[in-house]
Amino acid sequence: MKLLITTTFIVAFLAGANAYGKAENDTVYVSTKTTSYIYFPDSVIFYDCILTRTITINGIEGKKVQAEKRGGNLLYLFSNVASFESSSILVETLSAQYIFTLVHRENPEQIVYHFNPHQATKIKSKMVTPLAVQVATPIEQNVVKNEPVPNVVAATTNIPATVIPSTSAPIDMAEKCEAIKEMKMNDYINGIYDEKIKMALTDIFTDDQYMYFSVYIANEANVLYSINTIDFFTRQKSKIKKETQQITNLIPLYPDQNGIEGKKIKKGKPIRLVFVFEKFTILKDEKLFIKLNEKGGNRDIQISIASKEIINAEVIF
Repeated sequence: MKLLITTTFIVAFLAGANAYGKAENDTVYVSTKTTSYIYFPDSVIFYDCILTRTITINGIEGKKVQAEKRGGNLLYLFSNVASFESSSILVETLSAQYIFTLVHRENPEQIVYHFNPHQATKIKSKMVTPLAVQVATPIEQNVVKNEPVPNVVAATTNIPATVIPSTSAPIDMAEKCEAIKEMKMNDYINGIYDEKIKMALTDIFTDDQYMYFSVYIANEANVLYSINTIDFFTRQKSKIKKETQQITNLIPLYPDQNGIEGKKIKKGKPIRLVFVFEKFTILKDEKLFIKLNEKGGNRDIQISIASKEIINAEVIF
């Protein structure tokens, strides 16, 4: 019964939002060429949209829009079809619920979106009836159970057999990263050499919107080194007891962690990786840590970066 009531509420909420929200809600554009990145103030725990549900077109199962939760507060959106009718999407985080309009645009001007707490329709901490539900036509329980998926015939191309596409970085962002990799390394900000593995942060660059962290990794052992993950996190010290007070994980916009896992480093063939973040700073009593984790081994190493190094990032773009 509880599940049925919840489903009824969500369907009513989304149905009302489709009628009400197109003029009022924030709009997120999705295309087949690039991936849209959506950030929320806290972790995403649920999302629902008719475009992200699995459907069958021409005998092939797939989704018009691929949605993936990654890194807690990050939601990726990628269009599998050349066009679709706009629809509302509901996203629930740990503290709030958000609703916005999903629109297809093959060349969106913006692909990174941020939704702040004041933009949320808050119905978790205090049960209130959103305006979208107030204007919606009441939905009977038997209609919810048998309601067909709308807009199926609106698809203009077949759904790909591979449901989950690879996430690509924005072209300008990827090009900037490649340009950084080609730069000559004269020095490094901080580095470590342990178990014949070298890791160093060579540079921190910035432009109007992003920060670029250039990481150098080399293997001087005969045993192949396979990367599991490269983690970024900040750690704050207590001023009283000098002990760890808070750890915050940072999720890069690029590169995708899935593209790093399993990457192998051979002896004498070092690599450079450039990680992109939204502009940020940390407190004086905080440090940024970069941790390299070995896949199938224990050669895990990490380096720390002081707040002054981040503030002094070099503007190059």
